[in-house]
Amino acid sequence: MKYYDFHSHLGTTSSGEANDSDMLVEQLRAYGVEKVGISNLTMLTMEERNDLIYDAKLKYPDFIRAYMYVSLNHSGIYDEIDKRLGDQKFDGCKIVTSRDGIRGDNCAAIFKVLPYIEKYGKVVQVFAGANPYCTPFVWADLAEKRPKLKLCFTHIACREYGFTLVNLVKNLPNVVVETSQQFEYFILKKAIDELGSERMLMGTDWPYKPTNTEISKFRHLGLTDDQLENIYYKNAARLWDEEL
Repeated sequence: MKYYDFHSHLGTTSSGEANDSDMLVEQLRAYGVEKVGISNLTMLTMEERNDLIYDAKLKYPDFIRAYMYVSLNHSGIYDEIDKRLGDQKFDGCKIVTSRDGIRGDNCAAIFKVLPYIEKYGKVVQVFAGANPYCTPFVWADLAEKRPKLKLCFTHIACREYGFTLVNLVKNLPNVVVETSQQFEYFILKKAIDELGSERMLMGTDWPYKPTNTEISKFRHLGLTDDQLENIYYKNAARLWDEEL
């Protein structure tokens, strides 16, 4: 079985622990991961975050898939999108409004930036569910209004909003969910039953979560080999525009 980690990170963690691309690749390979999509959330500026990821992509081009960090309220956001998604061929985007001190439901820029990203056809990861700055409702509404936008909710909106998120997006085929940090059996089963394995992705959230448990938890859900292949690597390959 192949393992593609759709959602991990690189760079000093929120608690100040250092890591680098060599450590990332070594530790994920130890658990059989063959490719990983990464972003940085902790460096001071959007440009620094994206430079770090680009350097890692260049160093490990066969292993690392790059997500640009998008600051919705940044004055140079459109040039940054063109640089990363266009010139440097990043594989997707990451938006965490709470990191930028803004609310997804009270940010006019979101209605301009998302269409600009959409023209590149890349997946947009959003963090939603952990606090009032980033509940899933506004993102689900945006996904409904923009059916060509490829949207991924990380952590299935965390534990608090798991059931709510599945109900919100089950009729939105342009939305997928990533599963790291989500260990609630009934939420995982609900997602499989109502979204289907074709809309779920395995992520480890490295270096924040135990890689082995993020991979092995699906083995306890009674899934078929076809369902496991979708979750473990096929869906990631499709969203990264790679051949299966």
